[in-house]
Amino acid sequence: MPKYFGSKEWANDVLRDIIQICKKRYGYTVLSNRITEVNAYIEMLKEFGYWWQVQRSKEYLSRMKANHKGVTKETKTKTEKKKDVPIIKSWQEWLNYLYNFNT
Repeated sequence: MPKYFGSKEWANDVLRDIIQICKKRYGYTVLSNRITEVNAYIEMLKEFGYWWQVQRSKEYLSRMKANHKGVTKETKTKTEKKKDVPIIKSWQEWLNYLYNFNT
């Protein structure tokens, strides 16, 4: 019987599991639990020296964290435009704004 644990096939299967966990296909539903599980897998891959699988796992982990926070390219542009700040066209308007703000 060939050795499976620690083999390249095993490392690729672990990477597939990590991708599925990051995409919420199976595993824990709470983000912190999924992060813990993925980090444990990453440490196992590091011990066996599978650097390529570690790099791909870290990429999926960072995507999972970014998606959970809602940070994407589309939302960055939307959140940068704040409607709360008034558009001031002259220094007189700026002085009036400051005067009214402090009183």
